[in-house]
Amino acid sequence: YNAQMVKEFYANLTNPSQKKKEVVVQGKGVLYSKANINIYFGLTVEDDYQTTLDSLTDASLTEIMEGITEEGTQWNYMKGVNEWSIKRMSLKPVMRVWYQFLKHTIMPTTHNETVNKARLVLLHCIT
Repeated sequence: YNAQMVKEFYANLTNPSQKKKEVVVQGKGVLYSKANINIYFGLTVEDDYQTTLDSLTDASLTEIMEGITEEGTQWNYMKGVNEWSIKRMSLKPVMRVWYQFLKHTIMPTTHNETVNKARLVLLHCIT
């Protein structure tokens, strides 16, 4: 790789949240969207988390919950926002450790007492 080109790329990357994912490097426009990066490096997207979350049934969600929580854990359902959650302390001890890592790095949250469905599925996928 060329260190100078990498430095120029990041120096010219002034607004990473812009709609068109393009930056000029050595006078040429470089597209840097996820799709373009995957095509360039010949990568396929194998996102077990998103696939699991999109195809989740109530039965499989309950099975996931039972696998990573203490026996007898019940879902809490918040009407109006269609959100399922469990109490954090219902997680098995090793899952509580993983949850601390997850909530401070991969999927930040300020909620300390509850674990929502999306985070529960992510815990399942990474453990």
